[in-house]
Amino acid sequence: MKGTYIFKQNGREIGRSENLITTAGLKIIADYLAGNTRAWSGAMAIGSGTTAAVIGDTVLDLEYARTPISSRSINYGGGAGGKHRIILKTSLASDIAGSIMEVGLWADMASSTGGTGLSRMISFGESYEPWEYYTGSAWAPINTTANTTLDRIGSDCITMSTTSGITRYRISFGQQDYSIYHPNDYFKFGTAWTTGIPDGTDPVKVIFATDDSNYFQYTPTIGTLVNGSASTYRVSGWAKSLWTSSGSPSWSTINSIEFRVNKNSGACNFFLDAIRVEDYDAVSSGYGLVSRSVLTTPIAKPIGTPMDIEYYVDI
Repeated sequence: MKGTYIFKQNGREIGRSENLITTAGLKIIADYLAGNTRAWSGAMAIGSGTTAAVIGDTVLDLEYARTPISSRSINYGGGAGGKHRIILKTSLASDIAGSIMEVGLWADMASSTGGTGLSRMISFGESYEPWEYYTGSAWAPINTTANTTLDRIGSDCITMSTTSGITRYRISFGQQDYSIYHPNDYFKFGTAWTTGIPDGTDPVKVIFATDDSNYFQYTPTIGTLVNGSASTYRVSGWAKSLWTSSGSPSWSTINSIEFRVNKNSGACNFFLDAIRVEDYDAVSSGYGLVSRSVLTTPIAKPIGTPMDIEYYVDI
């Protein structure tokens, strides 16, 4: 059993991609047919990741938009070989922009059983966001040109130009509470690098800070957040439990997220496309990922233009 995603612009097909039904999806469909759950197809989501789809998938690599199913219909005998075709439809609003690299069908608009610690985007890595860099004595508005070539989410991605020594970039926001997330929940990042991979001690630190003296930090190894291949987009993620504390920070009073990059000599550019928190601990069969597909040819979703996605299943 499998389905096909059809992408349409102004009613005209611009691409399609076959999917696989996940292990969780088969259970969701079985539970729905048995009357044990209320829905099997509540939403579709798009993402920026390219890891091959497997039946064990429970989330997209890096989801950045999810929209509810707007219509459900059946074309009796209209599927392949005269099978009956179930047709699901959703619409991506005009303010959604990015490259569609992966797509998934979800049982519900939520990703888990509910509560406050739901999956969500923290930063879209956009130039309109309040990113800053450290001048050596104070924080100042980011002074680099946003990148539109490596970007997959939104209209551009943040460029962090680094030099010899430690370079610091951060985004500050109103106090956010991450204590609601389980230690097994993940912080995920969409990143890319140009030449000159950071090679200093602790090449990159990712910091969630209460203030400049009290923060949680994680140091990815070379080959994870720091990709050894220049200008290659990468989705990385690590469990919240891996962050260690410096000073006396509190997950309930996080005011900024910072990247500290250490380069022995020379310069490089680090591009940040997105930061997301993914809820893994509260997923139940009524909320899971039913199917996932990675597109052979990515589809551009321009800002200012809506797009429809239809999902066909022949039975």
